Amino acid sequence: IPEQGVFADKTLIIDSPGFSMYDIEMIPPEDLSNYYPEMYNIKNGSCRFQDCSHTGEPGCVVVDTLERGDLSSDRYRRYVEIYNELVIKNKNKYK
Repeated sequence: IPEQGVFADKTLIIDSPGFSMYDIEMIPPEDLSNYYPEMYNIKNGSCRFQDCSHTGEPGCVVVDTLERGDLSSDRYRRYVEIYNELVIKNKNKYK
């Protein structure tokens, strides 16, 4: 059994064909992109808006990277789906 917290800095979201969504509602929607290495490595605060969700805001470096073809459109589409599901779950959290 690994020590507690060993994997804390190595957690990634699994995005595999054939699997349904895992229960990840504990992740705040605004943190989701940190679990996608290809998105985490390109954003680095470079978006026009500090609270950019990377789902279509103007000046988003992630969307720019997608439009250049340097980011998988399938991975990005799934990111947006998961992000939107987390937003809805977060809104309904205390209902």
